Amino acid sequence: MNTSKPHQSCSLFNSSIYCFGIPENKKINIEKFSIEKNVWEEISINNFLSNPFNFAAGFSSCQINER
Repeated sequence: MNTSKPHQSCSLFNSSIYCFGIPENKKINIEKFSIEKNVWEEISINNFLSNPFNFAAGFSSCQINER
């Protein structure tokens, strides 16, 4: 990963691993690891919760749905 995230959570979806958490700078960080390409990339999300206490990061789970 490019950013360390204490107490992060991860989910596997479509041959990629998504890791999310709140690093020391308190800004929500989400990264995607492509298993096929063997690379990490940071994911940007618009209209996301700005309060990290409203975000389920750390010792939690995440559901990822196909659209």
